[in-house]
Amino acid sequence: MSNLSVLVDKKNIYYVKYIFEGYDGMAQVTTKDKNKAIVNLIFHNSQHHELIKIIKAFLDEGIIQEVFEQ
Repeated sequence: MSNLSVLVDKKNIYYVKYIFEGYDGMAQVTTKDKNKAIVNLIFHNSQHHELIKIIKAFLDEGIIQEVFEQ
């Protein structure tokens, strides 16, 4: 299992959770810091490639502002 944390706009926390968990359980999503809107993604290594594609799309759309690798 691997982890990534992402910074999102507070209004997009639920949307990010909905998308990642909706993709056949691609990632488990938890809110790491609700005040700063940092979301933690826990995922299986086999999902890494697909997860990164979605994160890049979210970055392009401005839904995710920053990615923190752990």
